Parts: sequence; structure tokens; C-alpha cells
Amino acid sequence: MRKIFALIGYNPKDEFSENIVQHTMHNNHKIEFVFIKTNNGSHYVDSAKCPACGSTAVVYDIEINDAMIEKMGKMTGQTREAVLINLKAIQERMKPE
Repeated sequence: MRKIFALIGYNPKDEFSENIVQHTMHNNHKIEFVFIKTNNGSHYVDSAKCPACGSTAVVYDIEINDAMIEKMGKMTGQTREAVLINLKAIQERMKPE
């Protein structure tokens, strides 16, 4: 499960801003790891929770968008549809039992 929070007043050039966001998310929402993302000049906190154990210590975040699917297709010589089918198969294998 993912949670996304809008950041107001976040300054990516301030070296302490990310630490303050991490600290705030941990203290106020019990979220261990967050990813700070920017979209159209707005900043967001993206977090995840493991559905099996409830942990918020989800360290790796891989965003698969259309551009990445296209690159995967070029690298593997597959069509877009084939890439999506293969990604879905990987996703199914990774689901907790």
C-alpha cells in the first residue's frame, strides 16, 4: 500500500530538508523510509507499506512508466505488450504466499 503526501515549503537545495522530512514522517506517521519526488515543480513524499508484515521499511522504489517500458522493449527486442506480460509474470512470482 502506498501513501503520498504533498510537501509544502520543501527546499531540495537545503541539505537538511530531507532529514527533516524523514524525521517528521517517522514521528508523525511511523513511516521508516520515504522517497521525495518532484512532479511539475511540486514536491511529494512517497511511502509504501508491506501488505504481508506491515513494515514501512520499503527501501527500493522502482517506478515503471511508459518511457521505461519502451526502453525495456528496445533492450530486449520485445513489443510493449510482451514487456507488460513479462512484468506481470514477475509481479505474480513476487507476491507473498
